[in-house]
Amino acid sequence: MIHLTKEQYLEIIQHCQNEYPKEACGILCGKIVQSSSSNVKRIVTNIYKMANISDSPETCYFMNPEEQLKVFKEIRKLGIEMLGIY
Repeated sequence: MIHLTKEQYLEIIQHCQNEYPKEACGILCGKIVQSSSSNVKRIVTNIYKMANISDSPETCYFMNPEEQLKVFKEIRKLGIEMLGIY
């Protein structure tokens, strides 16, 4: 399960509303915490809003590869992990 704060949730909603009618896309990053042998928490610490460069942005998304690479380098430097894409 991915855990977001209310503020993070609202940030994603605002991003989606701002991008409408295009699909919004972004990368969720953070820490994976093992709280017990069977319970894993994925805690979002960073949200990276990405540009949708799809030829059909109203029906699908495609992230700019250079922008993605920049994010992946930053998350590696910060010692966090990609938890999901929206």
